[in-house]
Amino acid sequence: MEHSFLSGESLWGARDAFTAANAACKGQPLGGEKPSAGCKAFLDKSEKAAAQWELERRFREFEGKF
Repeated sequence: MEHSFLSGESLWGARDAFTAANAACKGQPLGGEKPSAGCKAFLDKSEKAAAQWELERRFREFEGKF
């Protein structure tokens, strides 16, 4: 997702560093069902971040099966 052509800012706080979320979503469980109001507002305005958030949710769901 980081290098996709989707519009908006990345979910990640630093380019190509996939360990810390953007300040708006920092400290949130990535892909969580209920992001904070600030994180939700960020996701609503960034197609790229929203797609990454959904991917993280799917990863959590998949990994939870094992």
